[in-house]
Amino acid sequence: MIPRRMTLAEASDLLSVTHSPGLQDMACDGSPGNQGKEMIENIEQLLAHIDEAEGVVGAILVGSSTEDYKDNLSDFDVEIIKGNGEPEPLKCFAEPIRISRRLDLSYVDLGSFLNKRSSPKDVDHWPYQGCRILYDPKGVLHREVAAIIAIDPEVRMQRVCLHFFEFIYYARRFNKLESRPSALNRSMAAAKAVESLIKTLFLAHRRWPPLLHWSEQQLRGLGAPSELLSDVVGLLESPDRATAQRLEASLRSELSRLEGNVLPDDERLVREVTSMRFQAARELYSSF
Repeated sequence: MIPRRMTLAEASDLLSVTHSPGLQDMACDGSPGNQGKEMIENIEQLLAHIDEAEGVVGAILVGSSTEDYKDNLSDFDVEIIKGNGEPEPLKCFAEPIRISRRLDLSYVDLGSFLNKRSSPKDVDHWPYQGCRILYDPKGVLHREVAAIIAIDPEVRMQRVCLHFFEFIYYARRFNKLESRPSALNRSMAAAKAVESLIKTLFLAHRRWPPLLHWSEQQLRGLGAPSELLSDVVGLLESPDRATAQRLEASLRSELSRLEGNVLPDDERLVREVTSMRFQAARELYSSF
């Protein structure tokens, strides 16, 4: 049975010290302190208000507040999914009760929400992998969130090849960049190499690539080897050929572990990624 709305206990659990070691506003027994209690009350009042509002399809909590690494800077980002063309039903919510500054409400038409299923943008999928559904009286969100976070197997494999190709391209630029007097060029190549590496790794793990400002936490959650994480930081802080080569070896090892012998060798990889079969993937996902 799909729950209609989040319970008070579940709202309290969102703020528990177990799930939020960085959130300092806790009582001695580990229960939420004053700020935490205020947030729970806000969520409860929000859900009660939604119950009475017209045109609300559901509500979802997204963002870092749903993750183990949330801290006392994390906002509670709530998406209110409303019927197409319906007015924003909670505009008046800020007036009758005092909203915590950390409760951030946004409104999405149902049609726009459903379009995320086929969107080529990672940002339309990644936030829902760890979301918490607060309110879903008809079960629409439980069904559609599952469709939004699903990854088409063929597209996933093409993107693994494409982003791995991009990583190799940028990582191997250091064979020449080290001999050229431009710190900016080296930094830009390092940033693009790391971005391509992150996309490759997450898709190989059958997950949508994350927003880049949570890269370290997400990579750790993925179980990425500590040596790889160290070299990622090292390449960004001090770009050089040796670090890029170590990263390529680490990424190849991870891909071999995750994908087996499916990935083509370098020569065939270039032919495939530049072929007509990959044209749609290049146009939608390539960083070139």
